[in-house]
Amino acid sequence: MKIGLAIAIRIVELCIERSISPKELSTQAGLPKHTMTRILYDENFEPRIEELKRLCDHLEITMRDFFDSYLFC
Repeated sequence: MKIGLAIAIRIVELCIERSISPKELSTQAGLPKHTMTRILYDENFEPRIEELKRLCDHLEITMRDFFDSYLFC
């Protein structure tokens, strides 16, 4: 599985757990809408570490928690 796809799936999983949409997460974390769209729908897009960090901070998880998933094994 490509890393971009794994990241997209993980973001959706975390949003479902928290009952928020990826759009809400993007807005609340201060990411541009087009960035979240590319993360979720462009399998070849790999977000910058800074973007993932902003999402993790808003979700109140560490980067380690984000990547501690079967998707990244």
